[in-house]
Amino acid sequence: MSDSIQLTRSDFPQSIQQMSLLFDQLVSGVILIQCQTRSIAYANQVALDMIGQAKEQVLGRVCHAFICPAQQHSCPILDLGQAVDFSERILLGQGGEVPILKRVSHLQLDGKDYLLESFTDISAQKEQEKILRDIGLRDPLTGLLNRSALLSMIEQQTAWQQETRGKAATEASMLLFGLDHFRTISDTYGHLVADEVLKDFCRLIEATVRRKDQVFRWGGEVLLVWAPDTDPDAAMQLASKLRFAVEQHAFPVSDSQTISCGLATHRPGESFADWLSRTEYCLSRARAEEQGACFSWEAFWRGENTNFRITWQPKWESGNDQIDHEHQALIRGANLMIRHYLYYQDASDPADLKVDLRQVIAMLAEHFANEEQILKDVHYPDLEDHRRLHQTLLDTDRDFVARYEKGEISLLQAMEHLVGDTLVFHMLTDDVRFYPYVRN
Repeated sequence: MSDSIQLTRSDFPQSIQQMSLLFDQLVSGVILIQCQTRSIAYANQVALDMIGQAKEQVLGRVCHAFICPAQQHSCPILDLGQAVDFSERILLGQGGEVPILKRVSHLQLDGKDYLLESFTDISAQKEQEKILRDIGLRDPLTGLLNRSALLSMIEQQTAWQQETRGKAATEASMLLFGLDHFRTISDTYGHLVADEVLKDFCRLIEATVRRKDQVFRWGGEVLLVWAPDTDPDAAMQLASKLRFAVEQHAFPVSDSQTISCGLATHRPGESFADWLSRTEYCLSRARAEEQGACFSWEAFWRGENTNFRITWQPKWESGNDQIDHEHQALIRGANLMIRHYLYYQDASDPADLKVDLRQVIAMLAEHFANEEQILKDVHYPDLEDHRRLHQTLLDTDRDFVARYEKGEISLLQAMEHLVGDTLVFHMLTDDVRFYPYVRN
């Protein structure tokens, strides 16, 4: 595939002429590079056109000045010892970059080493690939980015955070929302009319969000907004802006519509799945309250939501009577603690609350032990991992309570971890995995 060609010096001029006649008829660019000096000894007209230079400006010049500028000192053939380079590279063209498919092999002329490079412009192919890729990343009905696009972006963001080790991290918020009466529109007017309403809704949201925000169709009439550089307060302002825009908009078959919105701000080191679970919980809370409601995870734990209590969700039902009974008892205990907080929040030393925190930890420890026994009885394959997670949660809970009692953190911070993370969030993300094993 890369056999060397031996030519004598007497053959060289005639060979160059013959190569010129042959290579100038090709649709691919061809360049001959002297290995020792890395200078260009020959270039056909196609190569010159792609480079955007005249022959006099190219011959005798170092090849990296025109092709593969990023690979200086890392040439696959000359520096990395490869026999053949058969890959895509970027050719520096007329003030820009051109994607090419390049084939490189050795050529010997009178004992001197040369590289014979041939390359084909694949711009049209790349453009077609981009079109197909974009089609795969967009929802065909609304034109919005789809779940695949979001997951791709998350992967890129995660890789970037790992590369920067989080130093460049900024707060980002996620909003999930949908039209409150979309199903009624579909049932009343039919799917075609509902599709037009949905497309109108999506256009409105895209026109209302900030330039830095990205809108995705998450599923059905539910949209997701990725809001970078956005803290909880700014996220709530954005949600209010979207809600107002929808309420003021005249839809095709309805003078007014409302949206319910759930929002949560990303925590350092939090996985996308966990972040999404918190946001989905907030959307379910917003929809359970009233039409046009916004429910923020952070605002809830600052006591700013009017309905400051944990509500039992059908998705938390495991199908096992004992586990569900204990989960509901823990929710009642958490709500009791929240009521204590609302009553004592202005007190200088709400000692009763410290007792409540310890009691909740004791209830959690007892429940975890019972749950682990049930999982053992059904031979749950990930029991040991779940047991270790329980221990980690309890250790962290005790640490948070101790820090609160020392005055290092606020009561609300301790409650958010104890109730929000250990109880609610643990059920949302971890417990649901064993539900298929424990149904009665």
